[in-house]
Amino acid sequence: MKLLSSNDQRLLRVSRAIGDLRLGMPVCIARNYILLAIESMNQQVFETISEHLEATIIIPSCKVKDMQRDNGNLSFDLKNKSFKEIEGFCCGKKLDVSRLSRIEFDKDIAQSGINITKISELLPIILMFKINNRSCHLENVSHLDGDDINHYIKHINNDLEIVSEANLSLRYAEQAKILSFRSRFIGQDHYAIIVGDISKTDIPSLRIHSSCYTGDLMASLACDCRDQLFETIKYMGSAKDRAGVIIYLLQEGRGIGLTNKIRTYKLQQEGQDTVEANHSLGFEEDERVFDAATIILNKLDIKQVNLLTNNPTKIDFLKDKGIKICKTISLFGEVNKYNMAYLATKKAKMGHIL
Repeated sequence: MKLLSSNDQRLLRVSRAIGDLRLGMPVCIARNYILLAIESMNQQVFETISEHLEATIIIPSCKVKDMQRDNGNLSFDLKNKSFKEIEGFCCGKKLDVSRLSRIEFDKDIAQSGINITKISELLPIILMFKINNRSCHLENVSHLDGDDINHYIKHINNDLEIVSEANLSLRYAEQAKILSFRSRFIGQDHYAIIVGDISKTDIPSLRIHSSCYTGDLMASLACDCRDQLFETIKYMGSAKDRAGVIIYLLQEGRGIGLTNKIRTYKLQQEGQDTVEANHSLGFEEDERVFDAATIILNKLDIKQVNLLTNNPTKIDFLKDKGIKICKTISLFGEVNKYNMAYLATKKAKMGHIL
């Protein structure tokens, strides 16, 4: 009896694989490759697999650039490397990986392995084992097809639905409502905060805001996120024709997760800027995706907006998705000695309008 469609089966396989990776378990990709995330890998699992197969470490292209190389993702031999040596690499210790791997890996499969660790909010540095012996069999291991991970990234938000809603009186807008959106195969919910009565305005205001635990909740001085969020609420709540929607996406730290964001903070305190810190961990400067935002806008039947943002990427994304931007409103937070360098980097390296 078939319980799920073929599409749902693929999404479910990746969701289960994400859980396995976070538990330190291996994942088999395209039948020929075994993947371990080095941040979470289990010592017994690593040593058991290594008895039969040779481990290769895959380092993502942006971290490779940080290591003064520019060849895309690189594979290095780990022959005779112990679990402790490899584990230490995640903690910033040096690892002698000067020898390029003798084993040839499918580049697309290697990139898929990097991508699924990012989705799992783990450091995107992986071990891969190539299965040369067809008799090699691992029990209790998730199996993915070669393109399952890219399919997951592309389609995961397609079935977002409203699962709950309630009125929400805010400090700067007493008339507001919050809606929760959920996909069946994703770990994160997303939210829409409707400020004012958008049915009485021809062009609702819009802010796409990615979660910032340290800023939004703890009022960190290291960023301008809280200022932008509260300025948006004040703007939307100040007049009927400014009523609008804040789409609050749970993609902390420009999409790398809170734990990794804290790691970048430490690197920034040691002298790196926010972009360099991301690269040092193996992440691109901005790992966010905004597909969920356009799906939420469609659910709310919003086709045109006045957009509150400083980020040209959001402008381009919405235009590409057919959302008409009638006006762009910039948001400026308070500049202080703790966020000055961060804001300068966003302007210089990420093109933000500041």
